[in-house]
Amino acid sequence: MEEIKEVITLDSNWTKLVEQAREIQDECKDVIAKAHTLRMSDDLTINGLKMSSFASSGLCGKLKIPTVYFNRCAQENPHLAAQNVNYWLENDSREFMLREYKDTIRGCLSASYSKFDAPEILAAMDEALDMNKYKVKGSFINEERLHVRIIEKEMLPIEGEDLFAGFTLDSSDVGRSGLYVRFFIYKQVCTNG
Repeated sequence: MEEIKEVITLDSNWTKLVEQAREIQDECKDVIAKAHTLRMSDDLTINGLKMSSFASSGLCGKLKIPTVYFNRCAQENPHLAAQNVNYWLENDSREFMLREYKDTIRGCLSASYSKFDAPEILAAMDEALDMNKYKVKGSFINEERLHVRIIEKEMLPIEGEDLFAGFTLDSSDVGRSGLYVRFFIYKQVCTNG
């Protein structure tokens, strides 16, 4: 199982965040495959592609193979791990969506999974918000996840307080979580944040 997380941390540049989301998306593709056409090799690849640990646990969940058991087999007897997966894949008529990033499967989801990926989310935010009134206080993006913290540039009109309205946005392209937007109040403790 491969960990591919190319972590990109951006402190405050909205344009760079949007650009990075597009660059990641350019390296991604989705494949719809019938379960019975998939084969796991003894090197724990599926049809020649490495799997992230999240993707392998997603596949195990779909096949009702306990992830702890699979991980133990993967470490101690990869052939047994592959045999278990292949046994359950052979007679499975379902379709899976394999979400790939470069040469690795980053997610194994049902074929009916509704995609709403980071570039689309950021485009919707850009359309809905006047980004001249907000600033990014922190962000994180990789091939699986998006997290953005945004605050208003102007302080709330509360005398004696340096408070800013803000919100966080969290999402996952591979089903780790849903799309969440949470409101918060940001307190400026010192001039450097």
